[in-house]
Amino acid sequence: MAAAHAAFVCLTCKARKKNKRVHCTYAAPSAEIGARSPSTSTTTDTDTGTGTSPAARHASALRCAPLAADVRFTLNTLPIEPSAAAASLYLEANRLIRSTGQFPDEIYTRYRLGIHTHLPIICLETFDNSLFTLATAPAPDFSVLLVTICLITYLPEPGPQSAGATARATIDRTTLHLAARSLFAQVRISSPPSVHLIQAGLLLAVYEYARGHPDDAFASLAECARMAYAAHIWRHVSPPHPPHATLENLPRCSAPSYLQSEEAANTWWGLIICER
Repeated sequence: MAAAHAAFVCLTCKARKKNKRVHCTYAAPSAEIGARSPSTSTTTDTDTGTGTSPAARHASALRCAPLAADVRFTLNTLPIEPSAAAASLYLEANRLIRSTGQFPDEIYTRYRLGIHTHLPIICLETFDNSLFTLATAPAPDFSVLLVTICLITYLPEPGPQSAGATARATIDRTTLHLAARSLFAQVRISSPPSVHLIQAGLLLAVYEYARGHPDDAFASLAECARMAYAAHIWRHVSPPHPPHATLENLPRCSAPSYLQSEEAANTWWGLIICER
């Protein structure tokens, strides 16, 4: 009887010990979590005398943490008012142009004497007025066009350079290309399609194709085609003007509209030529 009772007690103890081990195994993490949870702590969830929780202090630290340069520029251009965004974007465009050791008038001269003779999509008359009569910051699409013109005309000297040239040019073509694409993407999502923005995309595509990146070039062309259809520039393929009309014999009031229509038509044909 005693032996049977002892055996029964041993089995009971074994079961109790087994249940206790299982219970401790599953209860230990809960106990640790409970020790750190706000419901079981009264001295660590808030700062003494301030009443600030750790989560609030962490969120405040994230807001005060320094941002990267490209993130700062994105936040400083897109959410603010349009005039301030245009000024900030124009300053960034000038900084990129100066980093190549050039000025806006220099890259304009290179473009006019170079690629413009093969792909005349930009109206030089209106571009002159926008570039050399800047009373205020230009539109964001014009700033992006300036950067892409700088990119496609930038020819850094190969090999060792003189001390003065090294001090002037501080950016390579790959970095400038990435910066131009970044500015193009920012303006693309924050501004409506325009002729200048389409021209900037076309110059990007020409540069990418010439550098041996046809996939990137066709992606840029596809984006330009979408913007061109959205802006309806194909309607200007045959601009309404008298036969043999020139700027001299056109009425003064109709000259700007004629130039805009002619530029839109040239941009549309430039897109078709580059796509084929």
